[in-house]
Amino acid sequence: MTSASGRRTRVLDNQQRRSGPHAAHALLELLGGPMKTRDSRSGRPDPLRAHFLFDCEGKSFAYCRIRKNGCSAFQKFIIETSPHRRRGAGGGMVFLRRFHGVNRKRAIEAADHRILVFRDPVERIRSLFVNKFVQRKDCDDIFRSYRAVTGRDPLEASLRDFILRYVSRLGETPLDPHVWPQHWHLSHIIYDRVFPLGELHDGMVETIGQDLANKFFQRKVNSSPLSDVTIDKDLLERISYIYKEDLKMICRVT
Repeated sequence: MTSASGRRTRVLDNQQRRSGPHAAHALLELLGGPMKTRDSRSGRPDPLRAHFLFDCEGKSFAYCRIRKNGCSAFQKFIIETSPHRRRGAGGGMVFLRRFHGVNRKRAIEAADHRILVFRDPVERIRSLFVNKFVQRKDCDDIFRSYRAVTGRDPLEASLRDFILRYVSRLGETPLDPHVWPQHWHLSHIIYDRVFPLGELHDGMVETIGQDLANKFFQRKVNSSPLSDVTIDKDLLERISYIYKEDLKMICRVT
């Protein structure tokens, strides 16, 4: 799909048609991995719980929610445009799960479109550290988890401590959902509205129209500011290794 500005929205159905059914199956395996329920030992989540349904402009959508990938903007959009918003069911995730949550894969497949927003893993983990450990916004849960896993004070954690002592434990013990790999959230479906976080507004213009996209996705929500947190070569290699499956996923969709 090409917009008036010439920017191409990545549509995975096109890759499926070009490459044939075997390649399409491989893509699904890469994106979603083997379908699993929640694994209490590794902390890997049930992918269905990462998906939310909404209607807009006469079409139905399934959205894959990945923390630090524009999820605050989507949450605001879904809640404020929901036909259930006046039913007083609480806010935030309580509202989303009650009125827009998914409990069957078939519901995701039945949507007219399926949205996936991805992000460079290195930038995502850097943004997370700045947001939680430098700004200390809504950090109670991840601080509690960091302390339990490492036995150390999160107030004294450097980015290196965070990566080597905490994030490196992915797959060994349950960690805070903010550090979960992006591909852990995906189901065995074809996502046909796929764009990087940096193109979120443009992608949503093509998906829901200019007016709504401008209102909810033009300005960044809960973004992390620039800071002096730097990533050296060794740490960059470690992050890339931890999130190597995410990097493979991104290579497939760009």
